[in-house]
Amino acid sequence: EGDVTTKPVAYEIRTSKYGLPVLACKGSLLFLGQKKARILRAPSYPEADIVRGKEREASLVEMFKRSLALLHLKKANTFAYHLNKRSFWLALCSKAIEVVNIPMAIEVYRALGDGGMVVALEKL
Repeated sequence: EGDVTTKPVAYEIRTSKYGLPVLACKGSLLFLGQKKARILRAPSYPEADIVRGKEREASLVEMFKRSLALLHLKKANTFAYHLNKRSFWLALCSKAIEVVNIPMAIEVYRALGDGGMVVALEKL
């Protein structure tokens, strides 16, 4: 559907300091040490880091991919709006349906002008 591909980025975690990770959720890691549990957030990618000029689109694409990978669909929707290419809208639709976020899928299919899918999703 959407031709957006993502590649995992390595993030080094010193297990001696935090213990072993036991859970990962939306960019955060939960560690259980000997005395207490700790939550460590992975490096964030704030929208303020978007560059201007020639590299703007490449930066927006990266922000879209990261938002989609972390299931931040509202942010991904904003980036898709700025990129305004069918492939990004389709990738967002696919992810919204994959995680059963029907309101987001309806919103994106409306932006694409696909009335048939909007009606079908509203019946669910």
